[in-house]
Amino acid sequence: MTILVAADGPMVESPVAEKFTKARWYLVVDTETLDSTVLPSTTFENHHEVIVRAAALGAEAVVTGHCGPSFYHQLLDTGMALAPAHGISVLESIQRYRRGALKVLREADLRAQLERHEGGPPVARGAAQREHRMQAFAPVTPRGRHHLQQYSGRGK
Repeated sequence: MTILVAADGPMVESPVAEKFTKARWYLVVDTETLDSTVLPSTTFENHHEVIVRAAALGAEAVVTGHCGPSFYHQLLDTGMALAPAHGISVLESIQRYRRGALKVLREADLRAQLERHEGGPPVARGAAQREHRMQAFAPVTPRGRHHLQQYSGRGK
């Protein structure tokens, strides 16, 4: 099986990139032999070209950090799966994917995160939206509550 991994470096020891669109390198890796084709991000005009090139090389899935809805829909068009991996090396992400330990997403993680924490897409604006966010995230951690108070415009 071949997968595309967005990475911060050109080797399998490099960390997986936090976001697909910010990756410096893309590795198309055979999960059985660990043979890889390295694609520097500077050779592509946009990130859709990376997906098309990887699909042409036989990639069946993409391993990366976060992704938004538009990127996820581009993946759906090519028939590739998406498996997020955070804070691990490319090699470890390949091993986890092979074992089935990486969760394959059925929807973009940004949208899923919004709906999970806010009970659906945001509909209110201004103070009502800020209050809704405060209620949704406040129980998570005291630090999270502090950041929401600090950056949500509370007190204006």
